[in-house]
This record gives sequence, C-alpha cells and structure tokens, in this order.
Amino acid sequence: MRKLLSACWVALAACSVAHAQFGSFTDVPVEIRADGETRFVGGVAVAEDNVQIHFRGTDIYCDYAEYNPETREVLLIGNIRIYNDGQILNGHRAVYNLESRQIRALNFEGGDQIVKFSTLSMRAPTLREFRARSLTLTTSDSSQPDYHVRAKSARIYPDDRVIFSNATLYIGQTPVFWFPYLYSPLGRTGWELKPGFNSTWGAFLLTGYRFPLTSKTDAVARFDYRTERGVGIGIDLDSKYGPRDLSTANFRAYYAYDTNPGENDTAFSRTDEPSNDRWLVSFQNRLVVNDDIYATADINSISDQYFLQDYFPREFVNDPQPDNNVSLNWLTETFQFNLMARWQMNDWQEVTGRVPEFTWTSKQARLFGLPVFYDGTTRVGYLQRQYPTGAQPQYITELQEAVFNPGLFDNTSDLKDYDSARFDTFHQISYPRTYFGWLSLTPKVGFRGTYYSRTGNSNEESPDFAGVTGEYGSGTFRPIVNAGIEGSFKLTAKFEKAQSTLLGLDGLMHVIQPFFNYAWVENMGDPADQILQFDRVVPSTILPSLNFPQFTAIDGIDSSNILRLGVRNRLHTRRDNDTFEWFSWDAFLDLNFDNPYLDDPGAVSNLYNNIAFSPVPWFSIGTYTQIPISDNGFTDANTYLRWQPVKDFSFFVSQRYIDSNPYFQNDSQATAGGFWRINDNWAASASARYDFTFDTWDVQRYMLHRDLSSWLISAGLLVTDNRATFNNQSGGDVGVGFLLMITLKDAPQVNLPLAFDVLGEQQQGQN
Repeated sequence: MRKLLSACWVALAACSVAHAQFGSFTDVPVEIRADGETRFVGGVAVAEDNVQIHFRGTDIYCDYAEYNPETREVLLIGNIRIYNDGQILNGHRAVYNLESRQIRALNFEGGDQIVKFSTLSMRAPTLREFRARSLTLTTSDSSQPDYHVRAKSARIYPDDRVIFSNATLYIGQTPVFWFPYLYSPLGRTGWELKPGFNSTWGAFLLTGYRFPLTSKTDAVARFDYRTERGVGIGIDLDSKYGPRDLSTANFRAYYAYDTNPGENDTAFSRTDEPSNDRWLVSFQNRLVVNDDIYATADINSISDQYFLQDYFPREFVNDPQPDNNVSLNWLTETFQFNLMARWQMNDWQEVTGRVPEFTWTSKQARLFGLPVFYDGTTRVGYLQRQYPTGAQPQYITELQEAVFNPGLFDNTSDLKDYDSARFDTFHQISYPRTYFGWLSLTPKVGFRGTYYSRTGNSNEESPDFAGVTGEYGSGTFRPIVNAGIEGSFKLTAKFEKAQSTLLGLDGLMHVIQPFFNYAWVENMGDPADQILQFDRVVPSTILPSLNFPQFTAIDGIDSSNILRLGVRNRLHTRRDNDTFEWFSWDAFLDLNFDNPYLDDPGAVSNLYNNIAFSPVPWFSIGTYTQIPISDNGFTDANTYLRWQPVKDFSFFVSQRYIDSNPYFQNDSQATAGGFWRINDNWAASASARYDFTFDTWDVQRYMLHRDLSSWLISAGLLVTDNRATFNNQSGGDVGVGFLLMITLKDAPQVNLPLAFDVLGEQQQGQN
C-alpha cells in the first residue's frame, strides 16, 4: 500500500521537536510517498520502492530515499529522476538539498529542452550551475547521438553557457577536433570557422574564438584572411550588468589592412578611393535604471563610407550609415521625457545633429474629466545640418550629370553646414464621439509655435541656398494652426453557408468600413523654403500622415488642405476556436486641394490598394499597388504568392514594378524560388531575381541540402550580377560565391562548438 510521509506525519511522531526543525525552513510540508516500507529512524525519514518526493515545484522519483529534516538533504539511490523548472536529471546515486537545491551525484544524466549530458560525477551548487567530471554533452535526443562532445571537466549553466576543459568533438564515434579550453554561451558559437570563396574577397577564412572576460562579459577575438583584401583582426565584447542583468553593453573593434581598396564590383561609382587602413569601432549600450527610466547609446566610428559594404555587406544593406547618439528617457503613465544628443562622428555622413535636444510628450488623455482629449509635444534644442566633406549642391550635381562633366565645378562650391536653435511646442485637443450608435467622428484642432534663432533659403536646387551662400536672416517665430476631422462607420454581413474545407471556410463575416480624414493646416509665418530644414520632408512612395504629431517633418510644414478617402474590407472566418482574417482589401486616395509637399501635386493622388488573401496556411497571395488617376501620378506595384501544393514542395513568386516616379528610377523586377524535399535525407532549393529594366539576373542561388539527423548540411552556388545603369553611368561586375552551411537541426540557435558558414551571415546581404 502507498503511504504518506510528510512533515505533518513527523509532527505527530515528535510534535515539540518538529516545529523547531521545520519552522525556519518552510511552512510547506515535504511530501514523501512510497509503495514499500516507510519508517522514521533516528530522526531520518526512510522510504523504499517507487519513492515519490514533492516539494515546492521539485518532483523526485527513485527506488530508495532517506530524508534528514535537520540538514534538509535527501539521499537518493536507484533510478533517480529529478524534475525542476523544465529540467530533468537522471542518475543512480545522489544527495539533494531541498532548501539550497544543491546536488552531489555519481553516474548522472540531465538536461533541458536543448542540451543533454551525462557525467561520471557531478556537483551542482544550484540547479542553475553544474560542475562535472568526465562529461559527455550533445543536443541530439537519439540513443546513439550522431555527434557529441567529451570533456575531462566542465561547468554547465543551463540557458546560459558551457565551459569545457580538455574537450573533443566527435562525429559519431570519430574524434574530429580537440579543444584545450572552450567557452560557449548557449545560442552562440565557441569557435567560428567560416571558409569560402567569392569574387570580391577571393578565398577567405573568417575565424572567431569566444572566451569569458568576466562572469558577465563575453569576448570574441577575430582573425580573418581574404586573399583579395588581406588580413583583418577584431574584438567583440558583450556584457550584461545592473539589476537583474537588464542592462546590456556591446563593444566592437575591427581593423583591416586592405591590399585592394579600389576594388568595387557594384554599379555605383566611388568618389574617393579608401586608404589601405580601414577600421570600425562601435559601442552600443542600454542602461536600465528602473521600469520607467533608461538610457541608450549608439556610437560608430568608421574609416570610410565603403567599409561596411566591403567587409560587412549584410550590415550595409540593413543600415549603410550607422547613427551616433546618446539619449535619456523617462516614461510615466501620462508623459514621456527624452534628452538626446546626436552628432556627426564620420565626416562622410550627412547628419542632423542635436547638441542636445530635449523633448516632452504628453500621451493622449482626457482633459479635466471632460469628453475632450489632449495631446501635445514640446521640444527645445540646438540643431546642426552637417554635410559630408566635399558634398556639392544639388543644382551643381544636376548640371554635371546633364553635360557628363564631373569636373565642371571645383570644390569651392562645397556645401556648408548650418545650424540654429529651435523651440517647438504643439498642443491639440480632440473630441471623439459616436453618433446614432454607428458613426464615429473625431474632430480636432491644434496649435504649433516654432521659434528659430535664424532663418535662410532652404531650396537646395537654388544658387541662393543657405548651404551654398552661407547667408542667413534673423530669428523668427512661426505659428501654425491645424484642424481636421476623422470619421468612419462599419457595415457587416454574415454568410454561415460559406463552408469549404479546401478554402478553409467555416462561415464568413464581411466587415466594410468606409473612412475619411480631412486635415487643414495654415502656416501664419515664413514659408517652409525660408526655414532652415532639419526635420524635413523626405521623398517616399508612401503617403505621409495627415495627423499631428505623427507628421514629424516639423521644419517642412506649410499650408495645406487635404482630404483622404478610403474603405477597408475584411472577410473573417472561424478557425481553431478563434476569428481568422481570410481576406482583406484597403483602398484609399487623397484629394489635394492644396498639397505643398509634391513637386506637381495635381488634384488627386494615386489610388492605393492593399490586398491580402490567405485562405489556408499553405497558400497566400497579396499585392500593394498605386494606380495613377491624374496625369501627374505614377505606377507602383508589389505582388507576392506563396504556395505549397503538395507536402514536399513549395514555391514563391514576387514582383516589384515602379514607373514615372519623380524621385525614384524606373524599375521592374521579379523573384521566384522553391524548395523540394526529395526524400527523408535530401532536399533542394533555388531562388532567382530577374531585372527586366537591365535584362540581368540580379541574384541566383542554388542549394542542395543533406539531413544528417541532428545536423543539416547545405551547399550550393550563389551568382550576383551587379551590372546596371544609374544616373546615365554604367558599372558593376558579376560576382560568384560558394556556400556551405551546417545547422544544428535540433536547436538552430545553438552552434556547439563549431559553426561553418561559408559566405555566412556577413555575406548573405551582398551575394
């Protein structure tokens, strides 16, 4: 019979003593059950045969157990299993402390959802730290793992890091690599070896060795060699600090002696050839003081504007000109405060400096308990428009391109930086209300006042541009009033008979929502072309927001009168006990009674259409289009299709087309690709992008994949054609690269202890 042995049972046996023993430990009883005999001998509780011990989230199973309430320790023998916080420990003999959760064990196994290990002897000060002798570790859950690491000694910190001494990597039972010392945070690599070849770098080998600098700081030493570029060395530091380790800091330094700095396989000509000495130093930091106050820093010093493109092309694609700023933020329930400094660290960048700028923002909130809402923003700072060294005015650049003579003007025409102190305050009230139970209307009215310590001609296409002449006017105050109204209503219809397994339909509900947004702005001060532009209007294919403060181009604001009309369509169906969006279609346009932000505004903007259709998980199609209505419009279309017609095959097709946009070059591209699972061990994939404008295959990628149980090996060819024409100048070369990637299938985020990734993460953006 099963018997219960707990602290309550101990209290019945020796009531006056038990309270003293357990009172300072915990008020939660230690529950012990067993199928065999249970007894209390000399102050020690003994249980035999299918023993179960439960205490505060820890569950222990074994054949034999002895619990000493004085030391809080449990001696466990035979078929031991310990479950705690998603971790499982298995062994034959162990001593476990219920209070400190320390463990000492022989012939033990354990792990979590990712890492599995076995060891001859183990000591765990806590269940978050294991110190082992004669350790075997793997992420494969097979009885005969296809890879493992054996180490003479190791320290394992679940969900954090592993430290090996005298370790050997085995593929199957064959040793392939030996490490005298190996440190590896889980989710990152201890060693990085990335060999490969491409036409830009030639043959290359990128290496990295990770080691702990302090208990909370990881370091990676890098040594790279590229036959076409030479040697590069670097150091990366990642650190956590502060309360609960919520604060983080990242430092990176990289230096390369470029033996071929003039190499350029792109279609963009380079104004200045970089020197042989090329480098990057960066620092990112996020300091969390508490839940409401935090500070950030992002500092990047780079030798030249082509460094990222040549050495870290993926980073270049995502952010070609890294920022330099520090900020302090304080968040409350109703307000947000921000103090920012931003500056030009690299003389080849164009930057709007803020040295510094303070911003106070009020979240939209009810005003004095009335049904009226207030929101506002006030900022004050000293701003600088800083141009790259040697930057030329736009009108000179256009003349040079027109006559194909880059030397038409000398450097005496270089742009000059300008600056101004600015105080800007914006306040707005709105009155959202529903009428007749279905019509939602939100009228709003606001006021903005902006003071500039000086003014100047801001037309960059004019020879009188302040950045050319260096001539400025006195300070000015610019008052601006805005008013508008937003409105919408919804109509619904249900179609319960719409049933289709093939189309994923379990009834349909159609929701249609017509909407409008009218915005009127009156500038009662100097026009925008006489205001120095810091926060300015940037050309885009997307319509800007009509609302303040969402419209952030403060210095570009001018009198306007615009009405946006549109309709939203949604088709919803039931799926997995929830509502699923089966189809959506948004259509809208602007009626431009007065739009100062367009060179040739016209009366009506393009008609915008956003359509998405995803009836089942294995099929989706969508399109984003702009269709010209007036003669001044342009065409823009982006379409995609993803389809998995059978279990082992899927493909995608996408298209990009733009024509007659005044700011962007005409172009038409199509991309297609697919994945074919040939059998349980082999698969193939391919993708390609074709540019109809230049009749070139921009990117072609062909891969063969081999499944090796725990590992997935991918090898293939990558071809890029960078030949194109920009601003009447042609250039670019064809690039070729070979890819080899080895991924740990059981846990793709973990690469222990090696990572081979030819043309790896640093190359995927380029080739």
